[in-house]
Amino acid sequence: MDLLEKLEAYARSGACSMHMPGHKGAGPGTELPWALDITEIDGFDNLHDAHSVLREAMDRAAGLWGSVWSLSAMDSRYEADLELLEERE
Repeated sequence: MDLLEKLEAYARSGACSMHMPGHKGAGPGTELPWALDITEIDGFDNLHDAHSVLREAMDRAAGLWGSVWSLSAMDSRYEADLELLEERE
């Protein structure tokens, strides 16, 4: 199951993400793509130490771009730079 399929299955499950600030997976943003906005959910990968669906997505992106590896980051360029430094160690 790829990342999008896993996110869609989670969105259809009806789970309420009580740890998420703001919408908690419910309310006016319950349709796609907002229903796919999750964080820190058991069974999903960790962006900072990817080993399953996120790693597969990054590996697929690397293949599409013809690179050896790719990196996914969020929030800012600063965070991406930190991730890059950690990845290269």
